[in-house]
Amino acid sequence: MNNRIIVPNTLVLGIDIAKENHYGQFIVNGEYIKKPFLIKNTRESFECLLDSIRELKVKYNLDYVLVGMEPTGHYWKNLAYYLKNQGIDLCLVNPYHVNKTKELEDNSPTKNDKKDAKIIAKLIYQGQYLNCMFEEELYVNLRLCSNNRQELKRQFISEKVRLIALLDEYFPELKKMFSDILGKSALCILKTCPFPQDIVNMGVLELTKKLLDATHNRVGIKKAELVYNAAKASIGVPVGLEGARYRLKLILRQLEGLQNELDDVEKLMEEYLVQTGYSEYLLSIQGVGVVTAAGFLAEIGDISKYDSYKQIQKVAGLNLKETSSGMKKGKTKISKRGRSNLRNILYQVATVMVAKNAAFKEVYTHLTKRQENQLTGKQAIVALSVRLIKVMYTLCKKKTTYTHEKVHGLTSYQQAA
Repeated sequence: MNNRIIVPNTLVLGIDIAKENHYGQFIVNGEYIKKPFLIKNTRESFECLLDSIRELKVKYNLDYVLVGMEPTGHYWKNLAYYLKNQGIDLCLVNPYHVNKTKELEDNSPTKNDKKDAKIIAKLIYQGQYLNCMFEEELYVNLRLCSNNRQELKRQFISEKVRLIALLDEYFPELKKMFSDILGKSALCILKTCPFPQDIVNMGVLELTKKLLDATHNRVGIKKAELVYNAAKASIGVPVGLEGARYRLKLILRQLEGLQNELDDVEKLMEEYLVQTGYSEYLLSIQGVGVVTAAGFLAEIGDISKYDSYKQIQKVAGLNLKETSSGMKKGKTKISKRGRSNLRNILYQVATVMVAKNAAFKEVYTHLTKRQENQLTGKQAIVALSVRLIKVMYTLCKKKTTYTHEKVHGLTSYQQAA
């Protein structure tokens, strides 16, 4: 947040963004100029807006122009990129601030686009805005790939749930015999003999042969006998098998297609990660993989634009907040005012690193076992997420690879324990 008053001779334009119709409000030297006006999401309307800005600059003898808006979904990007290409400075206003300030305008909780445009303009004039940093094309592509992967992953999980639901109905015993229902041996059965009667008709010897071929001789007679016996004693529904068979084939085709798409997008993410120049440093951290490193950079963009790891912590919504009043001291929690995807990535990888990274495991043990201010497991993982941000930021800034002792001070934690 800039928190500075706009210099004199500046034309401020606040824009309330919507899908089709935006509303704008001009301010000059603290006073509203004209009434809120309509800006359509078309080139013709954008060009009219640009003409209005130029006319007002001449009329009021102004030197600077600053245009601000709420980052509402993706709808703000068309107008923002157009103005950027015209050489106009842009800033962003936090939607939360607009919501909290709306009653100051007319002492009314009423909300509408025209009123929001006036509030946005006033907040910009008061310096309550963020600089709008447009990412390089590399990071835009990386973020789109990361978003695509997340969507594909959600679809994959949804299809897997459908598969398990089908098996619960027709062959509930099958999934209990395989740690991964989409592993090679399980897939072999699902594709060739998915239902109990199919397995009974096939027999143990033929089933063994199919399992050996599918798993390159790693799974054979023992698993075949277990599956055969389970099929003979199955409590699965015996009717509607033809319809269920078609549904199963459809689900398996969907899963196979989604897995291929996931492999392709992860390969593309790896290529973009290498192009950022940070892959060597991020991947040197034990427990951090390609998807995690690429997802991290996809959410924050070029790490060189940050002056401190605490800025990234704030972007993730992992900065601490406390609610206290009088003699009462409230609990300290994370604000969660940030990118939930980034928090999710950091939380998941921190959980993995407790198991795979000696330094992180040492810190986790210290945080959960110390005598004073002992943290719960979840709190400790959140604390490690912040520590991971600091580690990633430091490595990329200093262009150095990871070592346990240098980054974490492992020895000091061992002594404290």
